[in-house]
Amino acid sequence: FFHWFFHRCMKPDLADKVMRDLEDDRSRNGETCFATLTDDEDASESESQKLVMFTDCDNEPLDVEGSRCCGSMCKRILRMPYHQKVIIGGTLGGLILLLFGGLCHWKSEGYAQLRINYSEWDDDTREDASFLERFFLHYPVGTRNDEVFSMKREDCKDLIENGIRIKNCTKTVQSNYLLRKPMLFYSVGPMYQNYNHYMKSEVIQELYGKWDEDKEQSGLQNLREAKCPYRTREFVKSPGAEPLQLVPCGLKAMSFFNDSFYVHNYHIDPKGIAWRSDVGRYSNPRFNDAPWDPEKAEQHDNKIQWLFQTFPGVISDEENVKDENFVNWMRPSALPRVWNKVGFIDEDLHKGQNITVTITSRWDTETIPGGYKSLVITEYGRFGTRHDGFARVLGQLVWQFRNGFWLHAGSKPCI
Repeated sequence: FFHWFFHRCMKPDLADKVMRDLEDDRSRNGETCFATLTDDEDASESESQKLVMFTDCDNEPLDVEGSRCCGSMCKRILRMPYHQKVIIGGTLGGLILLLFGGLCHWKSEGYAQLRINYSEWDDDTREDASFLERFFLHYPVGTRNDEVFSMKREDCKDLIENGIRIKNCTKTVQSNYLLRKPMLFYSVGPMYQNYNHYMKSEVIQELYGKWDEDKEQSGLQNLREAKCPYRTREFVKSPGAEPLQLVPCGLKAMSFFNDSFYVHNYHIDPKGIAWRSDVGRYSNPRFNDAPWDPEKAEQHDNKIQWLFQTFPGVISDEENVKDENFVNWMRPSALPRVWNKVGFIDEDLHKGQNITVTITSRWDTETIPGGYKSLVITEYGRFGTRHDGFARVLGQLVWQFRNGFWLHAGSKPCI
């Protein structure tokens, strides 16, 4: 990289550099190693010159940038300051990156975690899982076996909530490590949000609170039909009833991950899990220039179903689209899995302590081949949480490139 950066940005003229150094070498040793000839004796100074090398060396001459150079001369060229700068700069840059990578890996290994998998899989299905499915259940790279726990069928019971079947799972695990003021996040996949049709399926005016009470949603109807598939913009409560307009509409909003988590005897603080810029960008509608009021919003129940009504008990009616869990979800993940923060525990979880976790599972993964869901309780710091994969893969690639470069360079002439 540093060698490429030097040539790309500094743009040294290698031919002129070689010519000047050969001239200096000739003047010191009294050798006649080169001469310059022009196409025409009367040609002007601006015409191109051709470099022709004459050598009385015993070794067979070598081509160097359109000229010829003997082996001993090449060895001296290799020791020129120009090459030393590139080699030393590249070596120092590589050492800096290596040290920084080692620091990141060391910090990553120092963060303890607990991972609870609660996918809707039968035990038999889990045994038949593919390599990639098993890999993601223990993802990220560096996760230790004694940090991974799984919900079993006997840990869960089926419930009916708002006419929908859900699962309520409770499990007690023993921490093998001290967790200092941990953070909670969920992992779900395979879920590829970074898809053009999915990312564009939203009406940004609804998220920004640009809504006219008098016109209601009629002014945005064409945009809603263009952006939001039918099942993500209208909802029929009962057969024969008029459909309700889902606000906000779209694939992104209606696929919101609505599982909820509870750690017994500990408070999970969700404040700060979303980017402040994202929270500040979203806004709830105003009614006749009055601030957002859930009670006034419910006056439109015969026509509109708001976000907090679509996901009751998960989205706060006071926050609605500014709920940080929702704002987090609306920022698409670039990889085929979603990691989003749940909240923070402002107390330490001690080694050997029994930790009881209750998970209300609403988000269905049974229809997703290899679908999985996990709750992770982890330490965190300036370097993030445990994730050794990038450091290990990148480190191996760097060493492979380095070995290939030196093998390639050793089999070529010195310039």
